[in-house]
Amino acid sequence: MKNKKTIWLSVFKNFVPTDYENWLEQLALQGWNIDHINQWSPIIMTFHRSEPKK
Repeated sequence: MKNKKTIWLSVFKNFVPTDYENWLEQLALQGWNIDHINQWSPIIMTFHRSEPKK
């Protein structure tokens, strides 16, 4: 199983802030937590696998 995941254009897939927050919470519940957000290009987010949490 992969321990890292990169998601492109996440801001454009979840345009409404509450939908974006819910999407990030769902990923955290699945065990995917934010590892890195590029300061010059926030459309690329890297997640790492860890214990599921809210």
